Order: sequence, then structure tokens, then C-alpha cells
Amino acid sequence: MVNMRKLRAEARQAATGRGHELKKFSHLYGSAAGSYAVASCRLCRAQVRVEPYPAHNSASIWGEAVGLGCPGTGWNSATMQSAG
Repeated sequence: MVNMRKLRAEARQAATGRGHELKKFSHLYGSAAGSYAVASCRLCRAQVRVEPYPAHNSASIWGEAVGLGCPGTGWNSATMQSAG
């Protein structure tokens, strides 16, 4: 069984590493594949989604908050570091 708490912690760590400040995860039910959780950045509204049982061609953790730096903190995705 997949540990949703562990996936949320990994997603938060990845997003924080890119300068995002995530709000609390909202646990949502009812998708065709099952449950998932979503959180957004307080500064730029980028989202991260956690799915314990993703499709075969998808990832358990995905979204702009784990793929791009936060413009609200001056994060530079090209250099992978904060401007400050």
C-alpha cells in the first residue's frame, strides 16, 4: 500500500526546494483512478498533485510547484538557485 503521508512530504520537500511555500494539502476523492491530494503555493499559486496510484505513464508527484521555481521568491529555474 502506498503511504499518502510520505508522498505529501516528498512533494512538499521538492516544492520547498524550488522556493515555493505550499498551503495545506486538500485530500480529494472521486477521480476515476481513486483519491489524490493537491496543494498550491501561497506566493504564486503553482500547484502540486499527489496520486498514490497514478496511471502507468504518469508520476505519483507532479505539477508546476515541483517542476518550476517560484517567481514570488525570485527563484531562477535556469540556475536552480534563489536570487536573494
